[in-house]
Amino acid sequence: MNIFLTGGTGFLGSTLVSRLTGEKEVSKVVALVRNPEKARDLATRVESREKLDFIHGDLLHHNYDFDNIDVVIHLVWLHDPAMCENDSGAVFDTNIGGIQRLVQALWKFRVPYFIFTSQRTVYGKQKTKPLHEDLAPKPNIVKGLVTYAGEVIIRTLADSPTRFSILRLTNMYGVSTLPSPKKTEIGMMDKFARASCTGGNLTIYGDGNQRTHLIHVRDVCDCIYKLLSSSEEKWNETYNVAGDRDISINELAETYMKVALEMKLKAPTKIYVETEHYLDRAGLASIWLDISKVQKNLGWTPSISIEEGVKELIKANLDR
Repeated sequence: MNIFLTGGTGFLGSTLVSRLTGEKEVSKVVALVRNPEKARDLATRVESREKLDFIHGDLLHHNYDFDNIDVVIHLVWLHDPAMCENDSGAVFDTNIGGIQRLVQALWKFRVPYFIFTSQRTVYGKQKTKPLHEDLAPKPNIVKGLVTYAGEVIIRTLADSPTRFSILRLTNMYGVSTLPSPKKTEIGMMDKFARASCTGGNLTIYGDGNQRTHLIHVRDVCDCIYKLLSSSEEKWNETYNVAGDRDISINELAETYMKVALEMKLKAPTKIYVETEHYLDRAGLASIWLDISKVQKNLGWTPSISIEEGVKELIKANLDR
């Protein structure tokens, strides 16, 4: 199996590259990257370096050549909330324009399979809990609008030779394969981990009862690999990908406190800031994704508990 992926040096991308190059069914991984230094660093960390090739470029301007490529996996999205809200034109140009060019190349080269990583932000404000794939998306922030527009473009592949899957990911966390100032996809998790190393403060905005849904980055990689080995009738579908349960911010903080004590560290302290939480402002409080469809169709279920993930984050910060 020959795989082409975008965003190979990102948080999810670098973890997935490490996973795929270690699988015997994978012959070649070609990663489109923008940062040569990160590419060189990643190359030293993969299990089978001979399987990995890098191509330098970006979504908007790269001339794709998908000859002999079996699967394309799209992992590139602009995640900076400030840029999404303050420079939405650039966000649409980069993401939507890039997706259009990518889809055109999929048609041209008749690539057999395509995986598109979407986000839970496409759901926006919903009264139904948990959120399932049949709900009509109601994105209410630029990030969600851009992501959903990408999904709409991807669905034009339904009439093409390419089988596709859309994976709506919840908040990812975990230890990055590549050293970076931004160690996790959800900054709160890493901030809590650093505070747990020193007995510091776990800052909670609001009353801490707002709930979130997390998933470890390696569980996401497991789901993607499970999809790669699934039968054709499991494709041309949208799947929620999330952990086995949602959790309140208070419960999450208490998990850090408990794990810190188990690791013989001084327990951090919860402090509350009386301000509207950003999730509430975005209409994304109490995110809870229903993952029964991906469990049934692909036979995948998350395997890394919050407790395991928290311990791993604290240990990584101690090592640093």
